[in-house]
Amino acid sequence: MTIGVAILGSTGSIGTSAMRVLERQAARFAPVALTAHGNATALAMQAARWTPSYVGLVRGDVPAGLDWGTGAECLVAAATHPAAQIVLNAVVGAAGLPATLAALRAGKRVALANKETLVVAGDIVTAT
Repeated sequence: MTIGVAILGSTGSIGTSAMRVLERQAARFAPVALTAHGNATALAMQAARWTPSYVGLVRGDVPAGLDWGTGAECLVAAATHPAAQIVLNAVVGAAGLPATLAALRAGKRVALANKETLVVAGDIVTAT
């Protein structure tokens, strides 16, 4: 059985490193949701390679003909995607907090790749 992974911030340094790990472990893990802040070109290349069922771009223009989620809400949508069992949150700063909380409330395993979420709301995240 393949484990579905949502990667929030898939085009950043942590996200691209995670994608390389998933590629080496393709029999075990599959990216089912990918988001990026604004690098639509890199996100489109990742989406073409992996064909996740959800792709979201927080800021910027979605390439023509693609049906991607947009705005900050796309982070929550990716984090709560039904096929994702693990959510890697590599979003910079506190911007990823709503997605982390939504993922935890949805029963997802969350891997945090930033300290700001815990600095800003450690008690809330831990309780959730």
